[in-house]
Amino acid sequence: MMPNIEFMKSCGITTSQIVQHRLTFPRLFLHQPESMKDFVRRVDELGVDRTSKRFLPAIRTIR
Repeated sequence: MMPNIEFMKSCGITTSQIVQHRLTFPRLFLHQPESMKDFVRRVDELGVDRTSKRFLPAIRTIR
């Protein structure tokens, strides 16, 4: 879980967004780090801004 959280922080996701999603959707952060990187890549390809509050919900949708 920690590698995914650190990766999300490196992507510009705020700590408050991470905490909120970790409490509400904890399984999101249990994926393999390689899978999480792929999810982020795919959401980036869709054009969702990483600083948008819609970025983490987009990752949830992609997975």
